Amino acid sequence: ERTMFTYLGACREYGRDDLDADLLKHARYFHTTGYMWDTESQKEATRLAMDEARAAGVPVSFDLADPFVVQRYREDFLRWVPDRVDILFGNREEMALMLGSRSSDEELAAAAGAFAPLAVMKVGSKGCYINSRGKVSRVDGVTVDAVDTVGAGDFFAAGFLYGCLRSMETGEAAELANRLAAAIVAVEGCNLEQVDRGWVLGDRPL
Repeated sequence: ERTMFTYLGACREYGRDDLDADLLKHARYFHTTGYMWDTESQKEATRLAMDEARAAGVPVSFDLADPFVVQRYREDFLRWVPDRVDILFGNREEMALMLGSRSSDEELAAAAGAFAPLAVMKVGSKGCYINSRGKVSRVDGVTVDAVDTVGAGDFFAAGFLYGCLRSMETGEAAELANRLAAAIVAVEGCNLEQVDRGWVLGDRPL
């Protein structure tokens, strides 16, 4: 899979005074991740941003980010996610840790619906499961020769949210997300210059 040791630098000092709450009122989505739970100031700013977004009618998107993040902050997420998150992203391991279960993919995807109206569970090269208000569907992944898997989850979320911004159906947005994630793992580093835009958008075969 991947090996990395992150250094978040100045991000650890991010606080509510750094937040431009007025900007949220003009957003179409607000997206954040579990990494923002690493310090109290980050957590406070994130909670404020979510509250401001929801007050303005802006859907909130949240990525569990990493199994280690879920292990550290699971109890907090269990209390906080269901009331504040509209779209939840997580891979199979992260969802299993959240649910405290080692069930099948289908069972995990079904149970993930308790956390958000739209829960998306990534299952690597196999694609993803979508739970949209209790209705579970699976979208197949795309086969590529993986070179570097760092960034796959972030690019998946970016592709899915782009699809949402373009008013795509959830299945279509998931297909785009799978293709973008596949494209980025096929190159070394998160190098968009090496990604075939036409293939990602489905305009031509790889």
